[in-house]
Amino acid sequence: MSHSNYELLLLDRDLNALASLYPVGTGMIPPRFIHWSRSWRRTDRLDMRIHRTTPWLTDLSALGNFLEMKRNGEFEALFYINMFSLTSGLLEYEKDARDHANAVYVAGQGSGRDRNVVVRIDNNAIAEAGRRVEIFRDRRDISLEDLSALRDAGDAVLADKAILKSILLRPGEPETRDWLTICGCGVDVWLDRRIVLPPPGMVGDDGVVDISDADVDGGSISRPADEVMKGYVSRHLISPGDPNRTVANLVTQGETILFPSLVYQARFQSVLEVLQEIARRANAGFEIILNSQGQFEFRVLPQVDRTLDSSSPVVFYDTDVELDVASRSYRGHWDLGSKVSVVLEGFSNFRVDATIEEVTVELRPEEPITYKIGLDRPHTSEIDRFSNTLTQLAGTMATSRA
Repeated sequence: MSHSNYELLLLDRDLNALASLYPVGTGMIPPRFIHWSRSWRRTDRLDMRIHRTTPWLTDLSALGNFLEMKRNGEFEALFYINMFSLTSGLLEYEKDARDHANAVYVAGQGSGRDRNVVVRIDNNAIAEAGRRVEIFRDRRDISLEDLSALRDAGDAVLADKAILKSILLRPGEPETRDWLTICGCGVDVWLDRRIVLPPPGMVGDDGVVDISDADVDGGSISRPADEVMKGYVSRHLISPGDPNRTVANLVTQGETILFPSLVYQARFQSVLEVLQEIARRANAGFEIILNSQGQFEFRVLPQVDRTLDSSSPVVFYDTDVELDVASRSYRGHWDLGSKVSVVLEGFSNFRVDATIEEVTVELRPEEPITYKIGLDRPHTSEIDRFSNTLTQLAGTMATSRA
């Protein structure tokens, strides 16, 4: 795979294209590196370093703008800009929203539906960050009727979770420090920063959240796991009781293959935590992509069998130098959710089957593209079998030395 197969685009908050950042045009300084990862059940992330003389400095410094990575002209990943750091000589200026929150739900004493929950919101911070970022705080030390104390607790959290801004003077070598460092999180971070509220979830003028319909969110009837997952996304991001929580232009995918059925109920977790637990039970993953209609689309990803026992096997060897080759290509033969076989030729061709949970790619000018794969942890029985293989090898080597 060549560098030219990848393209990095800078988009504004409305997804309008502003610039192509990679490959660079004639006479421009290329990024020092672009490093990103896609994950089966966690939020994606991106880090890049570009020279501060870029004509797109202002747009790259705007929190909430997007970076879209394409591979062979097709969508690869989409990231929010949530941190940038500008260095110039001794100067370092930073704006960091990675730990930011601008909507805080605080619950006091009580249980079930008889519990007061208030929400405190910083609309100015939402505008600056480019998105609503929710967090939950359990404050059972505050009495049931003390709404004022709950509001104060929420305001304190907002102050603590404000966007960090700093200007520092650092000793260094000025000629090597003229860089802009950008960090981005995948748009699936929306899932991590939406709280599962019992219905109806509407907010009164006094900031009190109505949770009077049920103790938990989620039904008692068993349904396919992908439907359950899409239901949580719909209720808390697409059509929530409080319209201020809506993520514009977000849809869920249509019909999918049959996943196992289950019942799941939640209360005050993040949507991401809920989806991760359901996905583990259903042997599935999930992602949010930018589809061909320009919509954010939540998708449930099944595990796909690519082991040696399948009709289309993908095998990695411990002696492999490259992971992405024509006969075993990334996105063509294997991807997130692929269950592949790994053969350790140095250990009597020991084989273990594992699912790809994360793919990391790094681009550096004039260097080969680097790919890394994160696999799920093998089952205990596989680990025991490997231990036995090591014991047998040790015995063989001891015999040969004798």
